[in-house]
Amino acid sequence: MRLIIWLLLMPCTALANMASPYFWGTHSAAPFSSRLIQIEKEILRIKLSSDFLQAHYDVAYHIISDTSGVVVPLLFYAQDYDSGFQVSFNNKPVMLQNYPYKNAADFLFGDDITYAEDSEQRLVKIYWDKEDFNYYRLGELKYFEVHLQKGRHVIRVNYTANAFIDRSGWINRYTHRYSLSPARHWKGLDSLFVEISTAGFTDTFSTNIHLKKQSDNTLSAGYSQLPAEALLITYAPTPSGFAKLMIGVGPWGITILTMLFTAILFYICIRKLRNYSPAISKIAKISGVLILPMVVVSSYILSFPLIYTIIGEHASRYHDYNFLAIFAYPVLALLYTLIWRIAR
Repeated sequence: MRLIIWLLLMPCTALANMASPYFWGTHSAAPFSSRLIQIEKEILRIKLSSDFLQAHYDVAYHIISDTSGVVVPLLFYAQDYDSGFQVSFNNKPVMLQNYPYKNAADFLFGDDITYAEDSEQRLVKIYWDKEDFNYYRLGELKYFEVHLQKGRHVIRVNYTANAFIDRSGWINRYTHRYSLSPARHWKGLDSLFVEISTAGFTDTFSTNIHLKKQSDNTLSAGYSQLPAEALLITYAPTPSGFAKLMIGVGPWGITILTMLFTAILFYICIRKLRNYSPAISKIAKISGVLILPMVVVSSYILSFPLIYTIIGEHASRYHDYNFLAIFAYPVLALLYTLIWRIAR
């Protein structure tokens, strides 16, 4: 009896790097199945949270099997999901469990497995087709079995997903993503229905596929073929006018303005102090050369939290290592020394 391997892959590709500007949220994917099984239709319903940071997915896959009496192993890639991950088969709850095989290579994947010291970190090489594959951690695959009979069946998946957060700019950009591309490898897909509920979210967002407004709180559309490789739901918060101004000026603008102001003030003070005692004049000049460069450096470092505060809750707060501006101190000290000599 031939086993039919299904992957209800809901992958969240986690990229690790020091101080990465991205929070990789849930990157969901529709099921990858044997070509013996036809996906008659997929019904995808998404409900956005009031802050857009999460979305609840209710996905129903209506399938047709032309085989009977086979045990079907199903795997889920369950990394970075927030909560409420549930699966049902023909309206009956399915109990998910950790993968039961110590050596998955002996059961499903042949030699396509890479081992690490930690068994939970073993990498499994999954092929979508002969050339299209990816690696997944064994400890993040959830497993169960169903007895498949010939005819129509429904697999239903419910879960809450986290948004992908792009922090590369001053303001966070949020995206929920659902991968549609695995459907290219199915035996067939007759229809796809997408519905997005916005009852809890009142701001403006965009999608990369065309959806019709059905009510104040619902967008939906049906498709006879895949409208895109992935469904993207994106929210880009709009900053206030003052926040836009401060972002436009930026830390460099604030720093340059601070440097110009302190340089002019230092020049004027030195000119005024020429009529005072040499000791007072010298103390003021030395103090200016030592203190004013630090004022300029501090204006650059502190401009970041200042702009973040003005932006508010959607500020990315990603720009690290701005403290390295301290290394500009010697150059600035030479600049103010030059101003001292010109003004005396």
